[in-house]
Amino acid sequence: MLTVIEDTEAPMFDAVPPITTYQGAVVDYLDGVVAVDNCLGEVSVTVDSTAVDMTAEGVYPVYYTATDAMGNV
Repeated sequence: MLTVIEDTEAPMFDAVPPITTYQGAVVDYLDGVVAVDNCLGEVSVTVDSTAVDMTAEGVYPVYYTATDAMGNV
């Protein structure tokens, strides 16, 4: 017998390291970021860093999104 169930579980972030850098530097926002899905294993991650102003000192939010093949976010 084979039972097929729906995948409703979103991927989870395994690692999102904090970032500290200098004004004007080039930042790799995905360095060290890992998201894992319960069915597919590691999945790709997108980054929204539009709130970051690299010309001004400060603390800025960076948003990461991971989506699996079933559309779970």
